[in-house]
Amino acid sequence: MTLVSGSWRRSYSYVLAATVGVVAAADYLIYDGRALGWTAAIVVGVLLAVLAVRDWSFLRTTGGKVFAVAAIGLLLALVEQPTWLNVLYALVCLAAIALINHFGWQADFWPWVRRLGGWITTAWILPLHDNTIVIRWLVRRGLSPRMARGVAAWIIPILLSSVFVAISA
Repeated sequence: MTLVSGSWRRSYSYVLAATVGVVAAADYLIYDGRALGWTAAIVVGVLLAVLAVRDWSFLRTTGGKVFAVAAIGLLLALVEQPTWLNVLYALVCLAAIALINHFGWQADFWPWVRRLGGWITTAWILPLHDNTIVIRWLVRRGLSPRMARGVAAWIIPILLSSVFVAISA
């Protein structure tokens, strides 16, 4: 089943709710002083579930199935032996699943290297791009362009910074 552009799984509301849910789970389970282990496995499992619910096209490819089985196996490994290497492997599996959902499966190594290199070179500018998207969204909702730039320039960073201050407090 392919997702249509109007699907609730592709909506901004789903992405926002999933992000808040994953951050809340990570905050409660990992940053609240609990021992790393089953807590990390639950957070990785929630991330895997969010990726699978949003788009399960990775399950149509052999590589996607391999990464999904590896991620599930790493959930068990995280419960038994929560090393940083297991956490890193789990994050690599989740990143590969996200890339397969977005770009499709490539059996060749070099397209993966190009994608990673492209991500490394452009990731620092994505917040600026996201800021312009927020401004356009606010203008469409009736705010003046000047007010929308002010909201995006000050209020959003202040709110996001307050989350990190609250986590650190």
